[in-house]
Amino acid sequence: MTTLQSLYDFIQIPENKTLLTSNNFDPNTILTYYLITKESYSNGHFYLGGQIKLKFDDIISKEHIECVQKINKERNQDDYANYWEYSSCMTHERTFNDFVKLFDFFEDYIKKEKEKEKETIFS
Repeated sequence: MTTLQSLYDFIQIPENKTLLTSNNFDPNTILTYYLITKESYSNGHFYLGGQIKLKFDDIISKEHIECVQKINKERNQDDYANYWEYSSCMTHERTFNDFVKLFDFFEDYIKKEKEKEKETIFS
């Protein structure tokens, strides 16, 4: 199961960071959420897509991602009080969209690694 902790640990390995950047993923997306959890005001939490409050070691599920995507899709111009709020929401949405790409890549990568391990064991 994927957590912010597992994603952060993954990008700390230089080979993995290179793998991500060579596939046009920005590891700083993970760092954005990670650094928020280290701020005193956050009390160890971050808001996935600016919507769902999670801790560093909480499991991030497909349901979490789908919930944020649904909220983002249903949002319209009348939901913003001013340009600053609109800008903040758009920044969260961009960060979230980049995060989802990394999340999916990480989940696929881990799945393939586990399959390789099984093949090695049964060979």
